[in-house]
Amino acid sequence: MSLSTQSIMPSPGEDGFTLVELLVSLALLALMITYALTAFSTLRQLNRIAGYAAAQDEVDSALRHLRQDIGDARVLFETQTDGSQVLIFDGDEGHLRYIASSDGTRETGGLYQVYLFRNEQSELIAERQLVHAAPEGPLTSVVLLRGIASLEFAYAEAARSGSNIVWQNKWTSRNALPASVRMTIGFAPDDRRRWPEAIVLVRAAR
Repeated sequence: MSLSTQSIMPSPGEDGFTLVELLVSLALLALMITYALTAFSTLRQLNRIAGYAAAQDEVDSALRHLRQDIGDARVLFETQTDGSQVLIFDGDEGHLRYIASSDGTRETGGLYQVYLFRNEQSELIAERQLVHAAPEGPLTSVVLLRGIASLEFAYAEAARSGSNIVWQNKWTSRNALPASVRMTIGFAPDDRRRWPEAIVLVRAAR
């Protein structure tokens, strides 16, 4: 008895893939996967850039507001129990209190006492209260910036001609505004936001 063998290769006219067609298909698949991974990586990078830009916009917005508000600090005195007049402006490294005008959007007209500080939740807070109201206006607390690691103020008198500005960590004058206020805000090492050098000239200073 004789046994016959059949070829495992497709005979002419039968459907099937040749080795070349299989290699071409695998190459195309690899190319598509490469393009997909590149597009996904690019999308993630663009999302990170957009997130950083949005966070930095928040910093820039807070800085613009503070430059305007502190720069326009007003001269206003309050009467002490002994009858003396004391300027409403005081500050040290961690807080600042001053008089500002209404922001013109969410507040009624008039002058507001503003208190800036960093709270326990690492937020830069501005508490604002209408002064010379009867009774005193409600206290409004506004979060200017979140996730700050440190906050520091410094104050300077107007420098004499030819001399350098001398910064103080506490403003002690009770009858004059400082000529300049410096604000320094720090962020955590893994926080990509940056606070630029911020020195505000107080326009009403004598």
